Formats: sequence, structure tokens, C-alpha cells
Amino acid sequence: AMKVALLVALVALFAASVSAVDMETNRKAEGIFGSIASGVGGALNAASSIAGGLANARTVSMKEGCVGCRFVWTKIHAGLDQSAGYTDVKARFEEVCASMPDVFFDVCDRMAAQQDQMIQDYLNGEEFKKMCTYAGICWTTFPM
Repeated sequence: AMKVALLVALVALFAASVSAVDMETNRKAEGIFGSIASGVGGALNAASSIAGGLANARTVSMKEGCVGCRFVWTKIHAGLDQSAGYTDVKARFEEVCASMPDVFFDVCDRMAAQQDQMIQDYLNGEEFKKMCTYAGICWTTFPM
């Protein structure tokens, strides 16, 4: 229960981080339009800065997806026993994703597109991080 609460808190933190990055990116975008009037060089520097901000936003989004994927599979696992087969895991997957807060919608949607393979990985005893990495939701460079 403590781990689940920690994962929920982490997802909320990542969601807040995305909003902060978006606000910073908007401020930098306003700076671009002011820079254009004073010269192309200034505009190029501002554009470069925005590109960096957008890359950070994507990184936050990717981390959020990775944490969400692992959290969903932790919830799925918690509701199953050792005798669970493909049909049981699929039903639990759909049940968990249907009952999750909106912040999990995108990651559940991405996993649903690959649920057959993810369920097979789960039944083969694969670690959740690896399952999410195989699905392209987590990356090995994320230390989560």
C-alpha cells in the first residue's frame, strides 16, 4: 500500500512538472516574437532555447508514462493470483485501466494497443520495467 501511494504521488508530481515546463515554454515563445524585431540572431537564440524546453517537456512526459505503466502493472499484479491465465490478466488490465484517474488515460491507451504482447510478457514473469520498455513506454536511460 505504501508503494502504491508513493507511485501515485510520483505521477502527480510529474503531471505538475509538465505544467511548469509548459508555462516556461510559453514565456520563452513570447521572447521569440520580441527578439524577431531586434534581429534574426536574437530570434535564433530564443528558438534554440524553446527547442530545449520542448525536449525537457517530452522527457517529463516520457517519465510520466513510464511511471504510469509500471504503476498500472503493479495494480494488475496485486489483483491476481498465481493461477491467473491470459483471460484473467486481460480482464484485470481492462478493469484497472477503466478505474484509473485521467492522468493514466494516455499510458493505458498506449498499453491497450499492445496488450496481447504485454500480457504474454507478464505471464512469462517479465519485470514490469522491462515490459514497459519492450512496449516503448519506458527507456533504459530512465533510472526508474
